[in-house]
Amino acid sequence: MELNQNLQILQSVYTNCSDVIFHNFIICEKTNAVIIYIEGMSNTELIDQHILAPLMLETGVEQNNSFIYLKKKISVSNIKEVHDFSVAIEQISIGNPVILMEGEKQGISFGLAKMEKREKEEPQAESVVHGPREGFTETLAVNTLILRRRIK
Repeated sequence: MELNQNLQILQSVYTNCSDVIFHNFIICEKTNAVIIYIEGMSNTELIDQHILAPLMLETGVEQNNSFIYLKKKISVSNIKEVHDFSVAIEQISIGNPVILMEGEKQGISFGLAKMEKREKEEPQAESVVHGPREGFTETLAVNTLILRRRIK
């Protein structure tokens, strides 16, 4: 499939999700690519430093097998090939960014999920007898992340 077709399918899954980022970039000044991640669930500093910077600044000739090329250029230890949309959606939903590239049938997932947790605080107005003692006491972005972690 073409990159644009794959992108349209994933964009339709994440319609109206303002925290899902589709970042277009070019690998080796010639291959179109997009990295997809959920803001707040993925470590954006590590994405910038270990994925985007090495690939965008590279001016050499890209090798035929993009998966092998990426493993050589990217300093992230947990890299997996993603062969279907259900696995890509699962990886994105747990916080691992996924790269799709022009001319490749599979994507690549990177283990860069952010594992930040906040202190659990029982809400004053919403006490419960059973179940988790979490409430929506934070900003909208943090509350959305709480829901995304619970409902993948």
